[in-house]
Amino acid sequence: MEIKETTINQMKKSHFDVTDTDNHEVDLTKLAEQPQDAKLELRAKGQIVQDNLTPKQISIAVNDLFAA
Repeated sequence: MEIKETTINQMKKSHFDVTDTDNHEVDLTKLAEQPQDAKLELRAKGQIVQDNLTPKQISIAVNDLFAA
């Protein structure tokens, strides 16, 4: 469940972020520290694109969308 720094930077340039259910931004460099059953949201410009994702699903989605 690793997301490279370059991938995170590319995601930020595209105005995407990941939040928890309380709308707090999740530090993707520490994604592995999130509980496995955590429910996270992928957002574009503050709008939910996909919700109820586990940390593993977030990792896969971010890497698929933004890895160079």
